Amino acid sequence: MPLLTINLNPAIDTVYRVKSFNANEINRIHDVVKTAGGKGNNVARVAKSAGEEVYSLCFLGGGNGKWISSQLTEAGIYPVYEEIAGNTRTCIAVINERDNSITELLEPGPVISEKQQNQLLERLAVLTGMKAFDCITLSGSIPKGITDEWLDKLFAKLCAFGIPFIVDTSDIRLIDLLHHKPTVIKPNIHELESWMGTRLKEDNDIIQAGRHLCRKGAEIVVVSLGEKGVLAILEGGVYKVEVPKINPLSAVGAGDALVAGLALGFIKELPLPEILRKAAGFGTAATLSYTTGSIDNSRLPLLQNQVIVKKI
Repeated sequence: MPLLTINLNPAIDTVYRVKSFNANEINRIHDVVKTAGGKGNNVARVAKSAGEEVYSLCFLGGGNGKWISSQLTEAGIYPVYEEIAGNTRTCIAVINERDNSITELLEPGPVISEKQQNQLLERLAVLTGMKAFDCITLSGSIPKGITDEWLDKLFAKLCAFGIPFIVDTSDIRLIDLLHHKPTVIKPNIHELESWMGTRLKEDNDIIQAGRHLCRKGAEIVVVSLGEKGVLAILEGGVYKVEVPKINPLSAVGAGDALVAGLALGFIKELPLPEILRKAAGFGTAATLSYTTGSIDNSRLPLLQNQVIVKKI
């Protein structure tokens, strides 16, 4: 039951831990963790750790791209990539252990040419012609050079497969692609507010925004709210998901783990409330690690049992 993750703007994710982070001063790092990242690869690593067969389709270039490919292969994930001229980006998260705050520095990534975009579509066609997938995810930012027309072609192809397709991107162009009817879109509350152009202070405000996106074509809108849980909006109703209270180490990558949980739930053909329970458990588990794309699977059963899913 393989999963295909699509990551158009991958990165080497570097997490720096400091005892106390102070602007305009020298800050000494006491721990460094580097992973083959970008949101799609974080999804891939979490799903693989849960026992799924996973393929990662992405653009990779330079020494950083080679390192990411080797790390994915070492993790048992199958990288399928279009090689680009530029060097794949690096993204940095600085965790201030004094107050557990996180400062992120995200490189934009290289420009993707029209030729490279079209060649990735060809790789997608070859891959899906050879392998039947049970779910597809597309996660992360859209790199420079990607055109609206190309995104429309990509979404048309992915939605035409007739399998669950989950999208997690902050790019506002997603709204104009919803007519292709992706199965799930997963904005966080800040992304949703940005798309709507207003603060969403109450659950009802979030629900109305979600219904607007459903009318645009999304089947299910899953809004992640951090420690407040999740709201899932669809034509047939609304689910409120409450997550267990824990002492998190880092929220970096929690949304990606949530997407992995959604994908695994769809692959196993679980009822929607159980898909949401699994996803919330995965997202919560990810906050107990400093390493993005990593969860302690032994803690999942207890965390998932503590998740409360209510239809409202």
